[in-house]
Amino acid sequence: MLDSRQQEHIGRFTRTLQIIIGALALGVAGFAMVVLWLQPERAAVAGRHINSLIASSMAVVALMASMIVPRVIGASMRRAIAAGKPLGQNIPAPVATELGDVGALTAVYQTTRIVAAAILDAAACYNLVAYMLEQQSINLVFAAALLVAILGKFPTRGTVEYWLNNELKQIEELRMFGK
Repeated sequence: MLDSRQQEHIGRFTRTLQIIIGALALGVAGFAMVVLWLQPERAAVAGRHINSLIASSMAVVALMASMIVPRVIGASMRRAIAAGKPLGQNIPAPVATELGDVGALTAVYQTTRIVAAAILDAAACYNLVAYMLEQQSINLVFAAALLVAILGKFPTRGTVEYWLNNELKQIEELRMFGK
């Protein structure tokens, strides 16, 4: 169970992460508006659509990578916390001691969410550039899907608390079994 100091930290942490993920999503949405608004009316370029093909492939790979890479990073960070190793977070020592594993775990959550959203963001922007160059509507579809996936990373206090409680249990199990 989380105490009042940890609850307060989670509230501040969640707001900060909401701003970061929201900014990434707004960046993609803003760029999409620029691409659609300023794109001159012209016929689609005939011939090869190499950028569209690469961008579409990148979207699929990014969707998979945004699920795999953060899990690998998170597992490594979780093992470090269980082993008592510092993660290098910017929390003053007295506060870190008071927060316990919750302080370190919020750094894990933030890192994994930002990494996942950044992977999706890059692929979404490339799909928008490919659309701008080659006018293939599939790239707009991929960019929109990636934007939705970024928005899916938007944290709420409830999801953060749920995740933290699960992670605290996993860390306790790692410590009990010495892995």
